[in-house]
Amino acid sequence: MKAIKLEIFIIENVKNLILYTKGYFLEEIKERLNALGYQLSYQILNAKDYGVPQSRERAFIVGATHFSFDFNLLEPSQSVSVQEAISDLAYFHSNEGAFGV
Repeated sequence: MKAIKLEIFIIENVKNLILYTKGYFLEEIKERLNALGYQLSYQILNAKDYGVPQSRERAFIVGATHFSFDFNLLEPSQSVSVQEAISDLAYFHSNEGAFGV
């Protein structure tokens, strides 16, 4: 089997990946990926700050071989409601398009 070395990757997971057990899991990930030659950056981001109509905090880890990712470059967008997010979708009546048996 041939191994592929990515130049950049993103890991997304629950925020406790960073916070739980005083960062134990994060430290394990950092040690292993640093040993493979990756520079890591990590941050907890909330989806609501990036145009998703849901308050959902997630851990993001970005690894790269030639640079360190700067999360400060991300520009939060205006939050949207569920109504705003789905307002341009076509309206369907109950059972419209349902498959018959």
